[in-house]
Amino acid sequence: MYFALQKAKVELEISKRKTNSFDGIIGLVPGTADRSSDVNGEFNLQLKNLFRTGKSFGFHWKKITTQTQQLSVNYEHPYVLGSPLGLELSFNQLKEGTLFSNRQLYFGFNYYWQPDVQLSFFYENKNGNRLDDTSIENGDFSLNNYGVELKVNKLDIPVSPKNGYLAVLTSSIGLKNISTNSLNGTDQKKTNQYQFSAGLSTYYSVKGNSVFHFRASGGLIENPRLFLNDLFRIGGLQSLRGFNENFFFATKYALANVEWQLYFEETSYLFSYLSKTFKKTANV
Repeated sequence: MYFALQKAKVELEISKRKTNSFDGIIGLVPGTADRSSDVNGEFNLQLKNLFRTGKSFGFHWKKITTQTQQLSVNYEHPYVLGSPLGLELSFNQLKEGTLFSNRQLYFGFNYYWQPDVQLSFFYENKNGNRLDDTSIENGDFSLNNYGVELKVNKLDIPVSPKNGYLAVLTSSIGLKNISTNSLNGTDQKKTNQYQFSAGLSTYYSVKGNSVFHFRASGGLIENPRLFLNDLFRIGGLQSLRGFNENFFFATKYALANVEWQLYFEETSYLFSYLSKTFKKTANV
C-alpha cells in the first residue's frame, strides 16, 4: 500500500491461474432404420475472465442417443459499468427422442449484495412441444416465469473446495398457456405455475488429504395440469450417480449425497459416495 495525491492505493501481486476448459468425446453408434450408423458425443467449453474483464461464456452440447440432444449456452457479465449489478443470459434446448422438444430462454439481473452473497431477479420463457401428437403425457405449452434467487458462496476456493458451503434458493411464479390441442375436458387454458428449488453443498477438511462433501437438494412444481416436459429431471453424475442422465421425471423430489474425497494432487481426488432420494411423479 502506498499514498499518492492524497489517496491510498493498494497493489497486489497476483499469480495467474488457468481457469478455461475444453473437453469432449465423439463416437459412432448403430443408426436407425434409414441409416447404418449415427454420431453421438459431448462437448464442454468454459471461458472465464474474457478479455480480462470478468465475463464468462459457456457452451455445452450433448447427444445421448441417436434421437436425444441437449444444447446449453450461457453468458455472464458482472459489474456492468462498474455498478454492483450483473447480467446473465442463457439458452437451453432439449430434444427428448420422439417424445418432446423444450426450449428455454433465461434473462437475469444479479445484484452483488456482498462479495459472497448474490441476489438475482430473472425472467424465463419456456416452450414445450410434443413430437408425438397421440401422446397425452407430453404437451404443447408456453410458460413465462418471473423469479428470485439467493446464492450464498462461502467456499474457500471456487475449484475443488475443501472447506465452506454453497447455498442456493430459487422461487418463481409464472403464467402457463396450454395449446388447444393439448387440452382435455377439465383443463384450463391459462393457469399459474409455481416452482421452488433449494440446494446446499458443504465441505469439511479432515486430517490428511481427506475432505467430506455433504450435498442436499430438492424441488417442487405446482400446477393443475403438468406434463412430462414440465418436470424436474434428475439422474446422472450431477445429481444421482448410478443412473442414466436425466433418467427420472418428478414434480417434487429431495436428494441427499455424502461423499468422501481423497486428494492426491491439488485438484485431483478419488471419491466414494452414498446417496438417497425421494421423488414423486406427476399425474399426467
